[in-house]
Amino acid sequence: MGSVKKAIPFFLVLALSAPFFSAYQLFSISDSEDMLNLSVSIYELGDLSSAVKTNLVTGEVVRIYSKYGVGLPFLMVPFLFLYDLLSALVIVPPDLILGAVNILLLALTASVLHSIIVELGFSNRRALFLSVASVFGTFAFVYMNNFLSEPLQGLLLTSAFLFLIKSGSRPRLYAVLAGLSLSAAVFTKAANIALLPFFIAYCLYRSLKEKDHILRPLSFFTPLALSGALMIWLNLSRYGSPFDFGYGSEAGMFVNPVLKGVKDLLINPGKGILIYAPAMLLFPYAVWRLSIRKKAEALLILSLFAANFLLYSAWWAWEGADTWGPRFLLPLIPLAIAPLAALPASAIFKAALPALFAAGFIVNLGGVLVDSSAYNYMVLESTRNIELKTARPQRDYLESNGRLQPPPYVVTTELPEFNVLSGHLWVLRARSGADLFNTPPWLTAYPALKTPPIESLPDEVRIRLQCPPPVLLRAFACREKSPSSPYYYDAYTLQASKAGALGKHKAAERLVEKAERGIEGKRLRLKQMSY
Repeated sequence: MGSVKKAIPFFLVLALSAPFFSAYQLFSISDSEDMLNLSVSIYELGDLSSAVKTNLVTGEVVRIYSKYGVGLPFLMVPFLFLYDLLSALVIVPPDLILGAVNILLLALTASVLHSIIVELGFSNRRALFLSVASVFGTFAFVYMNNFLSEPLQGLLLTSAFLFLIKSGSRPRLYAVLAGLSLSAAVFTKAANIALLPFFIAYCLYRSLKEKDHILRPLSFFTPLALSGALMIWLNLSRYGSPFDFGYGSEAGMFVNPVLKGVKDLLINPGKGILIYAPAMLLFPYAVWRLSIRKKAEALLILSLFAANFLLYSAWWAWEGADTWGPRFLLPLIPLAIAPLAALPASAIFKAALPALFAAGFIVNLGGVLVDSSAYNYMVLESTRNIELKTARPQRDYLESNGRLQPPPYVVTTELPEFNVLSGHLWVLRARSGADLFNTPPWLTAYPALKTPPIESLPDEVRIRLQCPPPVLLRAFACREKSPSSPYYYDAYTLQASKAGALGKHKAAERLVEKAERGIEGKRLRLKQMSY
């Protein structure tokens, strides 16, 4: 019976995700495209490089390695294999199969969170509510439609926490599993190294408390040490240094003013966690309540969340580029929700907690009902002459009319009038039939920054503005209008080109053949983006 209860959050999240799933958006962010390229390279060529370049002087072919962790690309491999099997039987768009990755990760994380709350001593009923609400009452459920590593990081960090706090007859096995989970988290994103000291301190504390001074810590540290050695070898072979994770000069770019970063990650209308996860308003009080009965566990949760929060407050790309909500805080959201189980069962909290999660659902619904890339296109076209200085390096700025233009995701986070909440609401209202596309929310503050006429936009952008992205909603509202998804085709043709340059001609031919399965999405993109 216990295992059935643990599985309920998993199946609930899967079922509730169906109306919001939007396959074609999955790889529409450059980070996602890079990781898909790496996934295809691993699956088809057994190669950790994402592309190659040729030295025009010497003719030498040099592999290019992505800065992104290998965790998520490796996880995509069985989904690429599954698509190969299914596509041999039926014609199905690749994104429909590959898009299952983050839905499954979010569902698994909900089940792990359920187990954590029960392990901390709270009821199954409370655990079920909070585990499902951690997905749909926060910005987490928007990430089912992006091939980004934050949901996987969240699952691994949440699992590591569960294995460390778990009591029972197999503490050393759980310690090994915790070490493996943390190792995988670091392989998924190197920045998770910053969280290791807090997990290590907690493991040592539990080992001392339970008088298991040697075997339990050894069980925990062994996978960490082995994975650390593997990481050093990979860094040396790919980037030439054991401490270079592929980010180069970016690794030291903690140039965003910390106080500004803290403020923005709290209340910025485009990225504030209190806006995109309103239940976090109760987090400080909930941690204090949890500390009364589970002091070490409450301290670990608080330390992990605070460390991650401060780390990204100072990061040059604190906003997470073209993503919804505070992307880099997402991995710690499940653990931050866990202390809410300790809130009193009084009438005020029984009313406040569901209300805050409901508010979170409504706020984040805009992230799935409106295509962010379409709104960003409108911002881009409307701000070509705007000047905006930020901590971001100039290489991220776009050249327009001989001057540098800030990318849309910088405009929407730095200038409140352009924030995505009011922007997506504007698109929804305009979509309902009102003629509002020429009256954007920033027009009062910036009357000179007008949007291009809707009829002048490329078909691709117009379709994304006028149609809801989710597959099921689109089937009813825009049956004959389809946005493009060229990413599978692009990834396979890029790897075919790489295979050819490396002299793997048979592999190149095979990859070109497979790329044809995504050719319709590519043709549609070329057609719809032509003026």
